[in-house]
Amino acid sequence: MRNFLKAMAAVVVLCASSFAQEVNLEVQSQENAKFQYERYNKMKKIGTGLIIGGLVVSITGSVVMTGAIDIYSPNGIRKGGEGQYATGLIVSFLGSGAFTAGIPIRIVGRVKAKEYKNDMLTDLYLSPNGVKLVWSF
Repeated sequence: MRNFLKAMAAVVVLCASSFAQEVNLEVQSQENAKFQYERYNKMKKIGTGLIIGGLVVSITGSVVMTGAIDIYSPNGIRKGGEGQYATGLIVSFLGSGAFTAGIPIRIVGRVKAKEYKNDMLTDLYLSPNGVKLVWSF
């Protein structure tokens, strides 16, 4: 009987140890999901900034470029407006590039952030300090 109790105590200790390791892995995965969510959410915000900024810069470049146009001039550009036209063209291309780069960055950030948010927001999980309840809306 005594050996049986010792064996049962050993089984309980092994089960508790295994459970503690599983809880630790769950906490680490929750922290990793939170870190990845924040990272991809920031990526989504950067993509949005590139899209909006690219549009503004592109429109500004177009306005600068059209300021150099003269329809009555033989080459279509007013006298001395070649530099202004070239500057507007370069700024317009830079804005278009920023806009184009912002689209996939925003899409990837949005999709990945949603994926990690779903991993992060479980209803109930165990931590070393006890049980934590996470509200998900």
